[in-house]
Amino acid sequence: MPPDAPLSSLLNPAPLGWSVRDLGEQESARGAELVVHVWTPTGGEQALQRRPVIDRYIAAVDVRGVISTGHAALELAPDLYISHYPATEIERSPEDFGRLLRATTANNVPGRFQPSYRQEVAGWCEATMHVRFADFDAARLRAFWAAYQRDDTYNLTRRNCSSAVAHALDAALEGVLAQQVPRWPSWRPPKPLAEPALTLIPCC
Repeated sequence: MPPDAPLSSLLNPAPLGWSVRDLGEQESARGAELVVHVWTPTGGEQALQRRPVIDRYIAAVDVRGVISTGHAALELAPDLYISHYPATEIERSPEDFGRLLRATTANNVPGRFQPSYRQEVAGWCEATMHVRFADFDAARLRAFWAAYQRDDTYNLTRRNCSSAVAHALDAALEGVLAQQVPRWPSWRPPKPLAEPALTLIPCC
């Protein structure tokens, strides 16, 4: 691995060995806020068939009989927005849904990246939940995104909106706790921080 390459570069689908050096000068994230926007499968609609846990976190059937898998996106204002979507809407009929959930290359389709949260909301709806992070590494996040978006391939199970956000968080949060507590006396975790770095804010 090249110098400054984080361990998270081994765990995500971006090109192996991406590094913060890929971006040159690093930026300061002081005062910035990292926000994860989550649209749960049920969203604001009444599911046709209630299936606890499954219809909230995996997939739900809405009142029109259309299957929804929800969505996730990550935002670092003013210019970074991670939202991976299929270039053409995937037909999610009950008959084909089982086949689409297979994480095989046969289910790979061209993807696209949404430009911003506001534009995404304008074409759809507000997110169900917002998760905010105050402490993160903006340089590593940008390096991950620069590598990830070289390939727009979308796979409903293996390379989708949620996996992109999860890998982005791996990159952005790796080592953050060590920066807050530079000298751990042992393997034991430190005392809780005075202010939590993560806040859940339900959407109205």
